[in-house]
Amino acid sequence: MHLTPYTLLHERQTSNLQKCDARMSENDLKDRDTSIIHRSLYEYALGGDTRAAEFLFMSACQSVDYLRKLAIDKPEVLHPISMRCYDWPAITGRSKRFNERERLKLIEQLKLGEKLQIDLTGIDRDSPMSMQAFFMVGWLQQNHEVLQLPNLNKETWEKWFEIGWKYHCFAAGNEPEQHSYLRNHVFNAASSVAERRAKDPKRNEKANTDGIIRRKIKGQLKQAFKKLVGNAIK
Repeated sequence: MHLTPYTLLHERQTSNLQKCDARMSENDLKDRDTSIIHRSLYEYALGGDTRAAEFLFMSACQSVDYLRKLAIDKPEVLHPISMRCYDWPAITGRSKRFNERERLKLIEQLKLGEKLQIDLTGIDRDSPMSMQAFFMVGWLQQNHEVLQLPNLNKETWEKWFEIGWKYHCFAAGNEPEQHSYLRNHVFNAASSVAERRAKDPKRNEKANTDGIIRRKIKGQLKQAFKKLVGNAIK
C-alpha cells in the first residue's frame, strides 16, 4: 500500500501563470505525474487556454465516471477510502431530482464517511487554517493503516497531528513558513513578535521572523486540528 498525496492548499488569486496567450505543447500532456499535469492544465486554462480547460474537464469526467462504475460494480474496493472521506467527486447537472437520487445511492454504496471522526460544527470554510487542518485530518484517516496510526482518541490525537505536520512540512519542501497561503495568514502577528523580541535587551537571540511564522502556523493548525477531531477526543 502507498500513501496518497498530501494536499497543500493554495490561494486561488495567486498562481505562477503563463502568459494569457500561452498554449500547451504536446509534450506537456505526456510523461508527467498526473497531479503536475492537472496543476499545469489549471494554470494554462486560467491563462486563457480553452484546450487545456477542455482536457481538464474530460479528464475529470472520465475519472469520476470510472469511480461511479466502481461504486456500482465493486464498492468494497473503494470502502477503505470512501468510509474515511467527507466528500466524494461526482458529476452534477441541471436535473436536480436525478442528481439527488444518484447522490443518495452513491453515498449508500460507498458507505461514505462512516468511519469519519470529524466535527464540522462551526468550521470556517474561509479560514486557511481550518481548511488545511480539514485536509490533514482526512489525509491521515485515509492513510492510517499505511502510517500504522493508533485509534484516534484523546490520548493519541497529538501523535496524529505531529505525523500530519511532518508530511505537511515534507509537501512544503520542509519550509512550511514559505508556503504563501498559510504564511500570509500569520505574517503580521509573527512580524510584531519578531519586532518586540528584537527590541528586548534581555534577549540575546536574533529575531527570526520565519521561525516565528513556522511556529505560529503549526500552533494554529494544531488548534484547528483539535477542534475538527473533537468528536473523537471527548
